[in-house]
Amino acid sequence: MKGDTRVTAALERLSREVNLAIEQSDAVRDVIESLRALGFEPDLAVHLAISLEEMKDDDAPESEQPELEFTDDDIRALKRMKIAV
Repeated sequence: MKGDTRVTAALERLSREVNLAIEQSDAVRDVIESLRALGFEPDLAVHLAISLEEMKDDDAPESEQPELEFTDDDIRALKRMKIAV
């Protein structure tokens, strides 16, 4: 894979940011507190699977900013994770 160390660093950053978003989520915190009130101490383990496909030259985007389309559910989920859209 091209730029292997850069890709590895970017994937590690993505993993850290996803973990941080979960840790800072008010919704996740509320559910954890609810479980504690019921007498349980949750042990949260999240598995993050990332798949990459190397782009061919003719697949390369023309600009640095890809155009993304989000559904209403996508936007709600991102907002719950405190991710700006």
